[in-house]
Parts: sequence; C-alpha cells; structure tokens
Amino acid sequence: MCYCIAKLIFIALLSYSFLSVSEQQYTPDWTSLDTRPLPR
Repeated sequence: MCYCIAKLIFIALLSYSFLSVSEQQYTPDWTSLDTRPLPR
C-alpha cells in the first residue's frame, strides 16, 4: 500500500518536472515564432 502511494507521488513529481522544463513562454510576435523548434 505504502509502496503504491510512493510510486504515484514519484510519477507525479517526475511528470511535473518534465512539464515545467518543456514549458516555454512564447509571445505573439515573429521573433517568438522564429525561436520555436521546427516540427520533425
């Protein structure tokens, strides 16, 4: 039971850290559009 809760908390923290790292602030202008990565 405790292992399951710890695993759930670990996965939640890991996914939150990935989201915060991958989140970038863009503005609605051409300079911001030019800095976005191109799709593959």
